Amino acid sequence: MPYTSSLQTGGAPLAATLGRLAARSGAGGLDLSARPDTTGGDGWVTPSDLASNAGLMEELLLRLGAGEEAGYRAYAGTSLFRYCLWRVLVPAVAAFLTERRVPDLRPESVALRFGEKGYPEDLAFLSPGFAALPDDPDAGHPDVRTVCSEEKMLAFVGDRLAEGHARALIPALRGLRVRRGARALWGAAVDVVAEAFMYVGRELGCQEEALGFAEQMLSGGSPLSGPANYYLLEHGGEAEMTRVRNTCCLYYKVADGPCFTCPRITHEERLRRMRGL
Repeated sequence: MPYTSSLQTGGAPLAATLGRLAARSGAGGLDLSARPDTTGGDGWVTPSDLASNAGLMEELLLRLGAGEEAGYRAYAGTSLFRYCLWRVLVPAVAAFLTERRVPDLRPESVALRFGEKGYPEDLAFLSPGFAALPDDPDAGHPDVRTVCSEEKMLAFVGDRLAEGHARALIPALRGLRVRRGARALWGAAVDVVAEAFMYVGRELGCQEEALGFAEQMLSGGSPLSGPANYYLLEHGGEAEMTRVRNTCCLYYKVADGPCFTCPRITHEERLRRMRGL
């Protein structure tokens, strides 16, 4: 691995990983960054606290455009759920793909800071701990939890995301009159995993490998399992990897038609959109 052991430099290995990821977040590209702490600002909340704070969740839903109309509220609730998982997962996937490291993803070890429009803009990992493979340069560091294989590391991510985050947020949202079934929200979580690996892999130049890891992670028997639905969309002599979501995000309820990856539209419609017709 192309970095120096923190055992030699005396630094915090996870913070060093996050610094390297921040340096790879290009202008206008995918934001791979996360903070190693919450210094430098107020307004941080852990997913655990968010799920138990109905007032804050209601405020975020209103910022996202939810009123009393059922369609808008269902879209905003689905979006809040997806955005929270996405913001936590993207840096974790990037750390895994680049250095085979996974930060501590327990909901009490993660902090989010939300912007004026209700989106989680910043992410911080509150614990210096992380999972790594036995051949990691920092495998002997006290912050490291050694995991024997990539497969176990992916299962570790899936378990933390499902049991720690989704299981807390789904009933909290449904308790706020977000009329979206638990099955649909679990499907949305599967979609976030598949999309995170696809887009992070594309950003890092290792998309094919990333897609394989996503399919491996989603092939288990946990609630966070399902088809990745990747496919190549060919047009004009070029091909781009895309996918079809398992669950509609309900964007069509607040906009003029479904989004590009919606299961409500056909392959032919996607091609028409690519051609600008």
